Amino acid sequence: MALSALLAASGRRVAVIDGGLATHLETGLGQDISSSLWSAGLLQDDASGSEGEGSGNAAIVQAHLDYLNAGAELIGSCNYQTAHQTFARIGLGAAEAERLMLRAISLAAQARTRFLDSAAGKARTAAGHKRPLSALSLGPYGATLSNGAEYTGVYPSPADTGADMSMDELVAFHVQRLRPFASNTEAWSAIDVLALETLPRADEALACRLALKQLENECLAKDAAWQRKELLISFVFPAGEQLPWPSAKRSLAQECEALLDATLGAVGEAGAPPGAAAIGINCTKPHFLQPLVAALTEALSRRALAAHPHLFVSAAPALRLNEALTSSSQLYPDGGQVWDGINKTWSAGPDVPAEHATPAGWAQALLTSARPATENAAWGGVWLGGCCKSGDKEIAELSRLVLEEKK
Repeated sequence: MALSALLAASGRRVAVIDGGLATHLETGLGQDISSSLWSAGLLQDDASGSEGEGSGNAAIVQAHLDYLNAGAELIGSCNYQTAHQTFARIGLGAAEAERLMLRAISLAAQARTRFLDSAAGKARTAAGHKRPLSALSLGPYGATLSNGAEYTGVYPSPADTGADMSMDELVAFHVQRLRPFASNTEAWSAIDVLALETLPRADEALACRLALKQLENECLAKDAAWQRKELLISFVFPAGEQLPWPSAKRSLAQECEALLDATLGAVGEAGAPPGAAAIGINCTKPHFLQPLVAALTEALSRRALAAHPHLFVSAAPALRLNEALTSSSQLYPDGGQVWDGINKTWSAGPDVPAEHATPAGWAQALLTSARPATENAAWGGVWLGGCCKSGDKEIAELSRLVLEEKK
């Protein structure tokens, strides 16, 4: 499996993923991402007529390159808000929407190839590093609403605005959005892992798993050689204690159990959907992470020993509790600022410690927050990186710290 293989080759328990793609495009590369498509709006900018050469396309490739040069071992594609519905709102039909959705995968692949062909990439390969991984990076259903719903979990039913979205409706959405990737041989082969990020509600993780199982059945019926991808699922904790939805008060221990049920729990009978290869937290303030990581680690350790000892089988590192565990821990907090999803503006977070204000301080705080996971064999590995407002400087500092710890 791609995640375990990279860690095994590195001889480390910790790997580095990229930072915020959209905000790096905006802040670091001067791109306008104010449209309802956010960073995905740049996928349309191929005025030269040659994919990857338009200024928007070129900026996306450059952003990926910046993170690879900073030491990222996994990059996420520019697909966070891409869906048929988001493109339809700007007047694009399904065929054009899918062409742009697939283009994001191509741009990430171009960036990885250019990096591996560069002096820095060749030096990394010569030093024994495996090829960086490329993830299909998708936000939750709420991200396609362009109203900040990924931070509230309030999903009105498309059929009845007075009701909450049903599980069947959530599954149908994820099937429709994932199908263009899963059914395209070239794009699917360029994807190493599938990342579903910033989920504000646990039931959406289960919906994603059910959608992937449905697509797996479809694709295998057409091509017996089709292979599933490892699944990474991360959740958002804006207040640091529980997911935004449902709003009823829950303890952190209860929330962790719900997350593990949704991402790893058995579903149905034979042919049930596979569990996530990585579960974690993103778009969450760095100073909230340590108790979240500790609670999730405790819940996972307890479950691995008692509840589902043979739920998953993989080529697990020797440090795992047993072969039933297939999960890595995935953490990538934002830069500590607060996003207003309605007005599309950033403001300083009220509770951000001063020591987190520099790239070095942010990286050290993140690594420290991850200790409960890095030092516990319940996890197959730990993947650290950044989200909104963390850029290539933060990732460079994080990579430096991670590599220094190995020495």
